[in-house]
Amino acid sequence: EGAVLATEDGEIIYQPAPEGNVIDTVGAGDAVVAGFLWGYIESGSYKEALKCSVAAGSASAFSYGFASADDIRALRRFL
Repeated sequence: EGAVLATEDGEIIYQPAPEGNVIDTVGAGDAVVAGFLWGYIESGSYKEALKCSVAAGSASAFSYGFASADDIRALRRFL
């Protein structure tokens, strides 16, 4: 359904997940963590990091095996 982030400043950020056909959730949680780190390193923004996180986890769940970077970027554009 999405993800929630509570920051050290007490801000609560919610990012809904995009709609899609879930194929395999194995590794999706790891992709969420990796996407968050990628988004935060690139932007320095928690909000942007959460969007990248949800895009990576969703792309992984919508794929067989690993999601490609292009799949993740494509989903990110819709968040």
